[in-house]
Amino acid sequence: RDRLGTSLRTGPAPDRPRSPRPSRDPAPQRGARRSAVISPPPPLKRTPHPFKGWVGVGYGPPRRCVCMPIEPHNPTDGPPPYPLCPHPTAHTPSVPPPCPHSSIDGLFHPQKRNAHVPLWNYTLLRAQIFIVYFIAGLKKLDADWVGGYSMGSLAKHWLFSPFRLVLSEELTSRLVVHGGGLALDLSAGFLLFFDATRPLGLVLVTYFHCMNSQLFSIGMFSYTMLASSGLFCDPSWPRRLCARCPQWLQGALPTTAPPRRSPDCHYGGRGAARRPTIRQQLAAAFTLLYVLEQLFLPYSHFITQVGVFTQTRRWKDHADMLKQYSLCLSHILPQYNVSQPQIYFDIWVSINDRFQQRLVDPRVDLVQAEWSPWRPTPWVLPLLLELSPWREKLQELESGLDGHTDVVFIADFPGLHLENFVSEDLGNTSLRVLQGDVLLELVEQQRNHSLHQGDSMQLPAGQYHKVHTVSEQPSCYMYTYVNTTAMELEQNLTRLQELRERLQNGTETAPLPPELRPLVGDPLPPGSTLDPLVATFLRRQKRLEEAGQRRNASSAQRVLRFLQRKLHLFRRSLLMTCIALRNLALGRPPPEQLAQEVAFANWGEGEDGGGGTTLPPPPEL
Repeated sequence: RDRLGTSLRTGPAPDRPRSPRPSRDPAPQRGARRSAVISPPPPLKRTPHPFKGWVGVGYGPPRRCVCMPIEPHNPTDGPPPYPLCPHPTAHTPSVPPPCPHSSIDGLFHPQKRNAHVPLWNYTLLRAQIFIVYFIAGLKKLDADWVGGYSMGSLAKHWLFSPFRLVLSEELTSRLVVHGGGLALDLSAGFLLFFDATRPLGLVLVTYFHCMNSQLFSIGMFSYTMLASSGLFCDPSWPRRLCARCPQWLQGALPTTAPPRRSPDCHYGGRGAARRPTIRQQLAAAFTLLYVLEQLFLPYSHFITQVGVFTQTRRWKDHADMLKQYSLCLSHILPQYNVSQPQIYFDIWVSINDRFQQRLVDPRVDLVQAEWSPWRPTPWVLPLLLELSPWREKLQELESGLDGHTDVVFIADFPGLHLENFVSEDLGNTSLRVLQGDVLLELVEQQRNHSLHQGDSMQLPAGQYHKVHTVSEQPSCYMYTYVNTTAMELEQNLTRLQELRERLQNGTETAPLPPELRPLVGDPLPPGSTLDPLVATFLRRQKRLEEAGQRRNASSAQRVLRFLQRKLHLFRRSLLMTCIALRNLALGRPPPEQLAQEVAFANWGEGEDGGGGTTLPPPPEL
């Protein structure tokens, strides 16, 4: 017996006991004699097509079925994972009869679908999952992510509480959220691919996707990636799992018999029966080209506009939506006696703890503005990357303020101005210039003030003002203000809390006014109206009590609350899909009916069941 397990003997083949393993060679003719009998090598472990969901198109006399997995594909996010578990070894690529497991004859004859799967199928699926992880890691090699600014507040989530026991919140954000996310995405595909590191990789990606399902609203992506992790395991694990199931259940599960040899697979190695066919070589070329295409697509933005990917700013990708929205409004507004409408946008955004800045040029009428996928959009303003080093300084300025003072950091382009209104609720509002030169115009007073770097000025409440950028470089300034109304409300709520505590411990002897009796749980006397301040206090106390119940809930209550949230999420998705399909087929119903249907679909969303609270009855349709 050589290294390949091939037994070579001369002379007639003696009778041997039948092996329990099913033979893959046709039985010899009775009385046949051979001078040399070469038994095939022991078959490597292979697996049939798994039992999964597919959409198929039948073709040809053999009643074959071309099956394709259905999954949305966004080239910028990398190729999506498709759950399938064929065999990873012992095959060179070939073009098989598509999807024998789901073919019509395979449904009636199980032996036809219990056959080996060519390696190129498995290669494509593994490559899809690998690219999802690896491209996500490459996109995290960004200055904002590496610097710890992309997910600055994520470390406050309760999921990171174990890490905060040994690390500060800042270190948790930098090392665990940003550093751990980058390292995991870059290494997950390699960890899952190799046998030695696969157990560690499975633990890490499972923990990672379970956390993502609670941190972000990304639909089924986390669960799809969890299900796709089995692609990297030994291909025999579904058969071994089914074999461990009870006997009464195995009838409804895929067969656990060893798979048969497939004529569409090339079994290489010493003593191979034939060389790869043209179809198999074409399949190998297709596999290589497909993987290269999937690696290229995330970096293909330069085909339409040069430099789009290198800027890596998703907020710049919505110029087409702004243009479409403007055109849509320009077609609708004439119905309301608005002829030749002009539409301008003044949108302010803050990217990863930077200054707030404009997104589009507010001087451009987007109805008449030019837009093309093949040219840069001139009315989209660039991100002020040169101001990124200010982020640490802004954090220092904000941390030096007291608890009642708020701050807003603004950066504006030369030639533009910001028109703002200071509400009467905001006291002690001031403007301070951090960089550049601005001209402060007080509209009602009709006075102008020139402010340079380091200058500040008090702003009158209840009036409009304009801040013009007159320097050649972008100007940077900050608003500091105190919300006097909110501070007064907080003080009044604190007094009510102290009064309630005195009433509960018996230290308050003065008679309680009728409008304050709900503080101790007594009903409101007839003819009395509930004080708005008391109503606000009771609502806040109810929220605090519910939050305390959730924190002190048992494990069973937490699981029940989680399942209820997921149930309401899937319920809403199903109902909203049905409403959308109905509207496409039959037209949009009256607004009142549509509002009732949406309210019915949203029932229970955001409610926390399992923590001592009860859901209100659903709205009637």
